Amino acid sequence: MSNIHTPTDQVLTKCLDLGALSTANSQSIDTLGYTRLKIVIAGTTTASSTLDAALQEASDNATFTAVTGGAIATIPASQTRLVRTISVNLDHRQRYLRIAETVAGTVNGSITAELYNANYKPVTQDTTPLVVN
Repeated sequence: MSNIHTPTDQVLTKCLDLGALSTANSQSIDTLGYTRLKIVIAGTTTASSTLDAALQEASDNATFTAVTGGAIATIPASQTRLVRTISVNLDHRQRYLRIAETVAGTVNGSITAELYNANYKPVTQDTTPLVVN
């Protein structure tokens, strides 16, 4: 039985990018059946390195366009333990979302997505979660 005390039964977590980030697009995520999305960008930049990231959307998972207001401020050089979050109301977005990354230098980290409020089916994680009581 799923309840608020077991977040892995309530929130679907996806890894969109991991490791040495590059000037590229992250993996896309299918948001069908959810009402809210939180994207977390976490990592570190090295000297003379920066990261820009912007949310993009598509109805067909092929032709993506920028989401107005979906860009994060530039993450400057030599920032350790950086964390940036994007909160998205999916009622106003197209079905597929991704992050367009623009990297100068070396940025290591991850981009994860958390989908909330599953409307049609129970949440099923890609891997079995560790549940600690």
